[in-house]
Amino acid sequence: MRRKLALLLLAVVLSAASSGPAGASTYFVYDQWGGTWHDANKSWENDTLMCWAAAASNILDWTRWDTAALNNETLVFQYFVAHWTNQGSLPYLGWNWWFDGSLPPSGPIWSKWSQVDVAGGNFWPGANFDDVYYRGMSANLLSDVENFLHSGYGVTLGIYRPNPSGGLYGHALTCWGYEYTDGPAGRQYNGIYVTDSDDRQTGEYFYAVSESNGQWYLQNYFGSNAWYIDEVEALARVPLPGSLLLFASGLLVLAAWRRRARSAGLAAADSSRHLSSK
Repeated sequence: MRRKLALLLLAVVLSAASSGPAGASTYFVYDQWGGTWHDANKSWENDTLMCWAAAASNILDWTRWDTAALNNETLVFQYFVAHWTNQGSLPYLGWNWWFDGSLPPSGPIWSKWSQVDVAGGNFWPGANFDDVYYRGMSANLLSDVENFLHSGYGVTLGIYRPNPSGGLYGHALTCWGYEYTDGPAGRQYNGIYVTDSDDRQTGEYFYAVSESNGQWYLQNYFGSNAWYIDEVEALARVPLPGSLLLFASGLLVLAAWRRRARSAGLAAADSSRHLSSK
């Protein structure tokens, strides 16, 4: 009896500690679109810099772009680890390769980025990757997160913080939901729900956010408030059977706010980042 009472009190304390402001609401993509969160985790052997692939794997599984043989996020992630070098990158480069075998950029400016060293991918050659990939580029990236999640897309976040020796530390998270409050001043975003390949745990966790000069900073992320969101990438789910013909024809109606990362200039901007582990 005492043990049950202690556990009940602990649950109440934890709930109070994690609750948001009065009147706060939450939205989870899986509540509206099915499934649940996914959390591929590193083995910390040959995958120390492959957070981007873990986040990409979570989304490939949830959006149903996985395969019969690679049918969960862990197997998908292991496949990436077996075919790519242990370096930083972005989910969209992994997704593009997964879909049609497209290789990531190479050359001197990409020397610190992950490259394919074992042929593979090309699991969905009949699908047009450009029709299902989206990138947030609005002035408020959390509004892009909201739009993507409400549209039923799987969302990854690129977060960064300054490296004292120059450049940036980079990391990738998978975002499954957000907390918000509506008031006289409009919508305020209070925090995000994510899974993280670096936390050595399996689970979804909440991080409060704070806006400063147009950037959203995670609060107390591994003991730091310096990590900010600078990349929002999204992948649409496999279309329902009734829409497969439209999908194959490239005639899906796209949201007006969709943004893509396909231009050479944007790719060059990406390549200037130093994606090291935190």
